[in-house]
Amino acid sequence: MQVKTKTEEGNAAGSILVMTKLVLVMGYRCHLWLSTTPHSPDDRIPVEPVSERGLSSSDLEKLPKITGKELLMDTECAICLDEIENEQLARLVHGCNHAFHVECVDT
Repeated sequence: MQVKTKTEEGNAAGSILVMTKLVLVMGYRCHLWLSTTPHSPDDRIPVEPVSERGLSSSDLEKLPKITGKELLMDTECAICLDEIENEQLARLVHGCNHAFHVECVDT
């Protein structure tokens, strides 16, 4: 009968922990890859085609006009990426809080 020392037992336990972590990490990476990679054309999420015209005039009018100083979060126009200055008019999309210069979105 062979007697193991505490060091040998600790090394064995450490090796088991390392192998367990390795298996878990690899399994997680495989899961991520499988869940984000389309496997056939039928597996893809259906997407509506992009409209060539954008919002109608009546839909644009429903977006509130505010000034740049009224913006609470980002003051960058989501179209041209320039800053919306305090005195400039902007339109705000509710929910996502994207703001646009009126000149950028109304044309």
